[in-house]
Amino acid sequence: MVRKIIALLYLLPNYYLLRVKNSYEGQIPEINGMLWLRSKGKLKIGKKTRFISLGFFNMAGIERSCSIEIKKGAKLQIGNNCGFSGVSIVSRESIVIGNNVIVGANSKIWDNDFHSVFFEHRDKEEYIKRSPIIIGDNVFIGANCLILKGVNIGCNAVIGAGSVITQNIGEGEIWAGNPAKFVKRCL
Repeated sequence: MVRKIIALLYLLPNYYLLRVKNSYEGQIPEINGMLWLRSKGKLKIGKKTRFISLGFFNMAGIERSCSIEIKKGAKLQIGNNCGFSGVSIVSRESIVIGNNVIVGANSKIWDNDFHSVFFEHRDKEEYIKRSPIIIGDNVFIGANCLILKGVNIGCNAVIGAGSVITQNIGEGEIWAGNPAKFVKRCL
């Protein structure tokens, strides 16, 4: 009963952020807690997708609310039946997430470097490196992972908790570590 009351308290602000303030396409996802959303690009979310922002709904140690930022001209597309806990997603170009993808607590998916490494260019948009991310269907990403720009993760792949993904991952592969390395193929 308490969980339902908390979910209702966040319903109106989440609805406002998705439907009124943004160019949103798709169904309203299930959101437990607040989804921080800033979008000047295109956002599409499939059916039965969940965002969990409160530890009350997930005991995995969520340290932050879910947040999504889509810069002008960029896109974020999320498939059906996906789950996110305390995730940070920032798109300056394109992020496509397939169906049945689970992203563990406090993970981050960023298709850009946020700023140049050279101090004289740090506040100039044209010097920010960016490259699309594609995450295939049925991917499991463990807690506290970082998915960096330009990465393609194949269908049915598994990413171990705490991993930093800097390169492409093949279909049905298990990777872990910082930087992530191939562990084995899924059974």
